[in-house]
Amino acid sequence: MKKILSITALALASLLSANAQTSVTGYWHSGDVFYKDIKETPKYIAFCGGTCHEGGYSFGLSSTDVKTKTYQQEPVNWEGELVETDEYYTMMKGNVVKHRIVNGEEVLLFYNGSTLTSILKRFSSKDNSIENEICKDIAESIEGVYIDKKSNKRIVFNTNCTVSGIQGVAKFTFGEEFETPQLVLVMGKGNCFRVKRTLDGINLYRTVYNEEYDGYEDTNTLVYSLKKTATTIPGAVGNYPFFSKKLATFGQLSNYSKEQLKYIRNEIFARHGYIFTPGGEMDKYFSTKSWYKALPKTKDVKLSETEQLNVALIKYTEADPNYYGEPFE
Repeated sequence: MKKILSITALALASLLSANAQTSVTGYWHSGDVFYKDIKETPKYIAFCGGTCHEGGYSFGLSSTDVKTKTYQQEPVNWEGELVETDEYYTMMKGNVVKHRIVNGEEVLLFYNGSTLTSILKRFSSKDNSIENEICKDIAESIEGVYIDKKSNKRIVFNTNCTVSGIQGVAKFTFGEEFETPQLVLVMGKGNCFRVKRTLDGINLYRTVYNEEYDGYEDTNTLVYSLKKTATTIPGAVGNYPFFSKKLATFGQLSNYSKEQLKYIRNEIFARHGYIFTPGGEMDKYFSTKSWYKALPKTKDVKLSETEQLNVALIKYTEADPNYYGEPFE
């Protein structure tokens, strides 16, 4: 009898888990904006949220195909009411929304026709925050083993926000501007560095916190010029390994310029041995990487679903005329 009850309990738990995955209610984020369902009607579900600094972001979803978990995006205001114009609300880009599980991540994929325009991820826990998600993305974007070009010193940044080689093994946090974590490393009072990206690594400049306007003033004093020699991720290669391992978000991509996104996108293909145009920019760049092994011309590059979606989102971001990111130094 006990065994039957145990099996029934397992079946019920499995059913509840499956139902949880089919529901779109709850908390979602785009890497820089969070959303929470605020109203559920028989016709649509309304979501509202904001950034670390301000609110007023909203969108709605109406189901168009329960079997394939496909939705139509609906315009809603900040109270969750359907509206006819976009004057008082902010919609996600994309009119068709697909609820999917991709490589273990629960996501909402937004499309304009066949073009992927946005990705929302389910928050990993109800106690998580958009600040934590931003910090995690920034930490992943600078992780790696580096060599200081001036001193030849080895410096390692880990994804758990620790660094070795600057002050022994030290913990760091990310400085905030407008209540939003930035590419500013804070290692104690008065020891702060602004991170700027280069083609082969990062530069660290001394910066000072200004209480008057609650931000950081850069001194233009270059302290470390670091060349990335390896990733800290086991079994991974390249300067941007996470883009082959998990789905990107717009918030994560906003840490990079269009030029950097071009290298990120092509590195995904390079990891699979893609043959670039001989003598071209990418051919010259990846030919210097010890891990890059070009495939025979007869073989096709096969990307994972995660990589395919990331390439699509990066290409869309690169083509956005309003997108801006800090260029390489």
